[in-house]
Amino acid sequence: MTLWEGIGPLVDSAPSPEALRFHRIHLFAARHWRAQGRPVPDEFLEAEHWSAVTAMTAPLVLERVRAAYEEPIVVLKGPEAAARYPDETLRPFNDLDLLVRDPVGAQDALLAAGFEPIGHADLYVDIQHLRPLACPGLPLHVELHSRPKWPDRLEPPSGEQLLGHATPSSTGVEGVLALQPTEHALILAAHAWAHTPLRRLLDIVDVAAAADGLDRGELDRLAREWRLERVWRTTIGAADALLIE
Repeated sequence: MTLWEGIGPLVDSAPSPEALRFHRIHLFAARHWRAQGRPVPDEFLEAEHWSAVTAMTAPLVLERVRAAYEEPIVVLKGPEAAARYPDETLRPFNDLDLLVRDPVGAQDALLAAGFEPIGHADLYVDIQHLRPLACPGLPLHVELHSRPKWPDRLEPPSGEQLLGHATPSSTGVEGVLALQPTEHALILAAHAWAHTPLRRLLDIVDVAAAADGLDRGELDRLAREWRLERVWRTTIGAADALLIE
């Protein structure tokens, strides 16, 4: 069974539409049910519309960020995770996580360019990203990161290291970069453990999609280098068991 064939049985075994939405595989469910001739709930139709809107507007927001800030910008998760899916609109996201060398300087540049702060400032003290910024007229907000979110008691790779290995992003926006693919897969796994470990199926699907076609030996080597072996083995093992085996 291929990775993407493995999602259908998970959809079929879900106890309710609410469970599918919680695990954020409701967009797969909508497509799966439509192919079977089954009705698709209105809330899933609305979610499909929203996902199409965010996929189309992400490059527009990134173009505005790029115009305001000329230093290297790396997209984490969001559209870069979606680019590994058979259709980018199957992977929902509501914001753009951007890794930069100088988040404070980038924040100041975006504010000067008309971006607006949202959320309560006290919630974003001593964490991996600054207060989110809304892009007027567009639905996605931006979060500027100094480092990736990482499991407690483990040390993440430096932002400088990740920026140094970056490659052109899938977004097509000139000057906007993405993580090296092996690093991206491991960072998605680390992020899945940094909140509530493996809380949602979408986290596992993200990791499986990012790792698909990559050299497993190279992934294991980098996991050892980053002292992320147990996190990586558990995550990719769960992905293989649920989606492929």
